[in-house]
Amino acid sequence: MTSKRRFGVSIPENIARQLEEAAVYTGSNRSLVVEKALSEFLHEELHVNKEHACSGIIIVYSETPSINLEKTRYSQLVKGLISVKLSSGYAVILVVEGNYLEIQLLRREIGEIVDKPVLSRYIPLNCTLGK
Repeated sequence: MTSKRRFGVSIPENIARQLEEAAVYTGSNRSLVVEKALSEFLHEELHVNKEHACSGIIIVYSETPSINLEKTRYSQLVKGLISVKLSSGYAVILVVEGNYLEIQLLRREIGEIVDKPVLSRYIPLNCTLGK
């Protein structure tokens, strides 16, 4: 069994209510919900400490169905692009692979060229840390 560490965290009341609802909905408890949320957050965010090769997806929610990749210096990182029409806009999903820093620069450039991007998120799927 993995050892556990206890510590106190202060969160806004509305998030605390959502946490309790998630625990009930999943048939779990608050600690397990927080553990899973932190695990996913750390997977997405903390792998950035070292330069590495990475593959994943960039999700952009926008009012337009496509992204003009010719306007970015990092278009070679994009291995596939899917656009899905939703009721109030488009979800554009880019499958990317390459140097993590360049993927983040691509994400930044996409945010600048997309008309009114509402959301841009990178989700790493596989990362190879350098030595």
